[in-house]
Amino acid sequence: MYPQATVNTALRLSAIGILDKENARICGVSVAAIRHWRAGRRRVASGIATAKMTACPRCHARSMDESAYAYLLGLYLGDGHIARGRRDVYVLSIACSDDWPGLKESAQRAMSAVMPASRVSCVQQPGCTMVKSYSKHWTCLFPQHGPGRKHHRKIELKGWQDVIVRTFPGEFARGLFHSDGWRGVNRVRRRLADGDHWYEYPRYLFGNESKDILRLCGEVLDQLGVARRFSRRTPYPWPGAGRWRGSTSSLAPSTESAGRAKASSPGRSARAWPGASRPRPGGPAPGPRRSRSPDDR
Repeated sequence: MYPQATVNTALRLSAIGILDKENARICGVSVAAIRHWRAGRRRVASGIATAKMTACPRCHARSMDESAYAYLLGLYLGDGHIARGRRDVYVLSIACSDDWPGLKESAQRAMSAVMPASRVSCVQQPGCTMVKSYSKHWTCLFPQHGPGRKHHRKIELKGWQDVIVRTFPGEFARGLFHSDGWRGVNRVRRRLADGDHWYEYPRYLFGNESKDILRLCGEVLDQLGVARRFSRRTPYPWPGAGRWRGSTSSLAPSTESAGRAKASSPGRSARAWPGASRPRPGGPAPGPRRSRSPDDR
């Protein structure tokens, strides 16, 4: 009988999509053993280890990776949903854009860390990949689940969720921006006496139709000390929000000298992921604007 640590490692690798043959090579076991463990037919002398794997962190007070949960909570509030299946089994689905490298893998790791006994699968759809995990306890971990769309109902964090978010604000914000966010390069032209000067800096945008989720994003950015502001077309999600100054953009050092070495005239804003549009050599210099991305909703 193999140690429980070996079994746990094999189940985690299998949950993130590692093939059985590769999984067996990494763990030093047979392929048949990997298949046996995945089917849940491993015999344990005492049921303690199995109970720890299958117990719900909320219902049975099992320890949970709170950092992974904070990230997964951000993904769920942005582009996730929970649906009820047969025999009261719920499926947690996170839509991961194919344009974001590594996003699908990060969602898989977070799901496996929060609910190790639940297998994670992926379903390819046009432009995105749905990362899914099945469990009877997903609604225990995400009490925000309910009928209808999130922006049509109240979204509030429970006390224990608020403690986790305040402890890991960076992971929560990362989940929000990975699901409903956008990152690009903003180019600004300043006309001075010696000619036009161009500056560029990264800009992060978060778009969501729920005022409650926008408020949660604003609160966690304030905790992280990130300057922010609401766009003109976005209504202020709570009273007094319009008086808060700042910007979601993080101003980077001037790249004027680097721009001279690249091209004589800068191009349009380039998206941050591979395959994005690139400046056209010799093209016209645009004014200050941003380019929309498929995730800018």
